Amino acid sequence: MVRLQQYELLLKDLVARQHVEGPAEALLDIAEGRSQAVAQKTLGQIVGVFTDTVFHDPDEDIARFNDRVGEDEPAWIGIGFNLGLPDDHEQAVRDELTALVALRNDLVHGFVAQYDLWAEDGCNAAAEYLDAAYGTIDRHFRELRQWHTSMMESVGLLRALLAQPEIREHFWPDSLPDGAGVVREASTIADLLRQAEAELAEDGWTRLDQAIDLIRSRQSDHTPRRYGCSTWRQVLHELRPLFAVRREAGDASTPGRTWYRSQGSVPQG
Repeated sequence: MVRLQQYELLLKDLVARQHVEGPAEALLDIAEGRSQAVAQKTLGQIVGVFTDTVFHDPDEDIARFNDRVGEDEPAWIGIGFNLGLPDDHEQAVRDELTALVALRNDLVHGFVAQYDLWAEDGCNAAAEYLDAAYGTIDRHFRELRQWHTSMMESVGLLRALLAQPEIREHFWPDSLPDGAGVVREASTIADLLRQAEAELAEDGWTRLDQAIDLIRSRQSDHTPRRYGCSTWRQVLHELRPLFAVRREAGDASTPGRTWYRSQGSVPQG
């Protein structure tokens, strides 16, 4: 059963990454949403998604993609992974995956009822069945791992391409590659923090939690993650030449607070 779970998790990861498409600025959120949706599916469901997508003719995706993108459209990115197999091999894979799902269901729902586990002969027969089942599952797992490895190698090449400065500047002018932080003082997220500061400042300082609420109400798509950061405090840290930050410690009854102000601004009062 452990090998079967390994197979299911690997297949879900492959399917989640197999096709992601959308506006450049929302691509990370779309990918995360796809991963969450895939995680909720059963093995039978995910096998169905896999066979419907990974054997899909990529030319159809390209044609649809070209029809989708127009001169006035925002930057649109589509990333896909397909398996090109001869028709007879493709059908064989489909049939074997259907049999694998049936084997999984038999192991989970029918195994105990099929064998007399209180008798030696029944135990021996059950052990032989489990050995054969493991061999089948392991063979599928090894094949899937080869496909997954090939896909991840392609993903690595794509990441290297997207990390090139001219590509980043074209598609994501406000941000750097994941983990690199905010790109510059002119980025949109810096402007949003300034706008919040102009409206919410108290004695020259602005509460970060209030600024976050205001930004979310107006520009919810501009999140720390979009700029390679995990939290808003990290955004301020990356923009430390632009903003000064102070932290108020909390206690048992009052949570701590983070405040910021533009460097060079003078607190009033």
